[in-house]
Amino acid sequence: MDLETVRVFIMTRGVDIGTKVVGAIVLWIVGRWVIGLVTSLLRKLLQRNGRAHGKDR
Repeated sequence: MDLETVRVFIMTRGVDIGTKVVGAIVLWIVGRWVIGLVTSLLRKLLQRNGRAHGKDR
């Protein structure tokens, strides 16, 4: 194999793997943000409903 062929092969595979890794990191960050948002909204909703129940009794 030619050294140039090996270099091109490594560069293209490196770009492929690099984009997949960056995409996975972005999805992880966005996923954590969405989970935190949903959790905080549910917590606020449950607290509000809990207070409303306490006033009715």
